Amino acid sequence: MKTNKEIPFNKGLPLLGNLLAYHKDRLVLLSTLRDQLGGSFRIKIGPKVLTVLTSPEDVQVVMRTNMKNYYKKTNFDQLFGEGIFTANDSQWKIQRKMIQPLFGPRFIESCSKIISDKTEQAIDLYTTTHGTNQADVYELFSKATFEIIIATIIGIDYSKDFHELNYSLNLISDYLTKYNYLPFELPIWMNSSKKEYTKCKAFLDKTIFESINSQKLKTEQDGSNMISLMLKAKNEIVGMDLDEQKIRDNIISLLFAGFETSALTLSWISCILAKHPDVQHKLFEEIKSFNSNDFKIKDLEQLPYLDAVVNETMRLYPAGWAWSRLAKDEDEINGLKIGKDEIILISPFLTQRSETVWDQADKFQPERFLNEVPATKKPFAFFPFGGGPRICVGKQFALISMKLILIQTLKSYEFTASKLPTPSALATLQSNEGFRLSMRKRK
Repeated sequence: MKTNKEIPFNKGLPLLGNLLAYHKDRLVLLSTLRDQLGGSFRIKIGPKVLTVLTSPEDVQVVMRTNMKNYYKKTNFDQLFGEGIFTANDSQWKIQRKMIQPLFGPRFIESCSKIISDKTEQAIDLYTTTHGTNQADVYELFSKATFEIIIATIIGIDYSKDFHELNYSLNLISDYLTKYNYLPFELPIWMNSSKKEYTKCKAFLDKTIFESINSQKLKTEQDGSNMISLMLKAKNEIVGMDLDEQKIRDNIISLLFAGFETSALTLSWISCILAKHPDVQHKLFEEIKSFNSNDFKIKDLEQLPYLDAVVNETMRLYPAGWAWSRLAKDEDEINGLKIGKDEIILISPFLTQRSETVWDQADKFQPERFLNEVPATKKPFAFFPFGGGPRICVGKQFALISMKLILIQTLKSYEFTASKLPTPSALATLQSNEGFRLSMRKRK
């Protein structure tokens, strides 16, 4: 007979719970509670109670074994609507099946010229603007990844709106993250942050609906980008529940996830390489002869150290640092009793930095992915893209495009910096100080 294990509960202060500490630094708070209370604990934040599960065995139940009981639930559905990242059940299955072809190997290989051209343009603009002065390298990588995702996946030219779109997405992310746990919400006429959020969301909607209408004017939809693919499916598949609002929801989902997370990962990699010149030199020696303009995906298998550096960076600094699920019914997870409607928080950051899962968990050691230490093979010990059936649909595209961008940048430039940034957990894993470093032209 199974015995239910009691989940430790940190209630914090009356009414506020742990809201103040959570807003100050949620990574420190959650990491401290993980170390003090163990791999599973409950925490009260404002009016909400979160059950945080960090052991790979518990995460696997939520993400794979019994995923049907754990609905994707996030306050970001205010932004994403019913797109692929927030939809559940049949709606999610239909949308994923429809979008999947855009991320196949043949399509990714066909994008190599675009990836190369957009990266070169972004590097030229960044280095012309900043020279060898220290600057925020996120500016470079966000521009490159934005242009790439727009040109390849979405298929519309938003270049002129980059800065306003980037600002809008970041402000919305910040707003939805910070205000999700407040015990009450001020009316919009008293809330300047909500006013700006509403303004930014209206701008995004206007830009995207204009793009959908522009694509609709074409006489034929060839399915070569997401808007075209979804319009084609809407017209050809009987019973397809896909109005323009759902098309908008998927575009904004991929806009948000498609360029920001890759740009953040590249920024973290660059700062780590700047702080570890020996790793940067070894990586340069491996990639210096690689032809990223004409390649097959299997050619990247010739670059194991690049793969190890990228993986180890995502282990320490996963751009998607956490997400939540809602329990549809009561459940028991490895002896832990889960109630109906309980909010579950899953965090790659907490799991991947756990000393019970990884040896010297906070230390940057790319070699662990070359030596195949036990944790690299354990399910859900390393899951920066999620896992189970809902693993990120764009995982392969993201990994390959990040590697190609990094190769192209490192071939010509060397990163230098005096210190690592401090991670800051909003909707994604950003940095308190930005990602400041110097880029010096290689001789």
